[in-house]
Amino acid sequence: MSDCDVEDVWCKLKTILRDAASEACSLSKNHQWKRETWWWDDKVFEAIKTKRARFRSYKVLVKAGRLSEANEAKRAYNEAKSLAKRVVWQAKLDAEKDKFANISPNDGSVLNPFSTETVLLVAYWSPITYTFLYT
Repeated sequence: MSDCDVEDVWCKLKTILRDAASEACSLSKNHQWKRETWWWDDKVFEAIKTKRARFRSYKVLVKAGRLSEANEAKRAYNEAKSLAKRVVWQAKLDAEKDKFANISPNDGSVLNPFSTETVLLVAYWSPITYTFLYT
């Protein structure tokens, strides 16, 4: 058997094995590092962008050894972080209200108790969550 024959046999075997494995197991998708969320909007984007920029400027000042300016930058970063948390919370709240606005308990439909929408709806309207969100 010559080298060309071995390569041809290997290529044919490899193709058959790869096709069989992909048919039986399917292929996984690449990981999406920057995950998109259904409630993300322009206000959230700007708040997170500002927070990240202030953190980067704080780190640059610390690395440069300018501690008085770094303390001011850290204060600005903490304010931006707090604002970003509020903006994210409000965006999630608004999106959930929009998503669950059309759900009526009297429409005759049966909710699946294991679906994500049902769990979120129950968690959103439960008294414990309500107390936690507004305290």
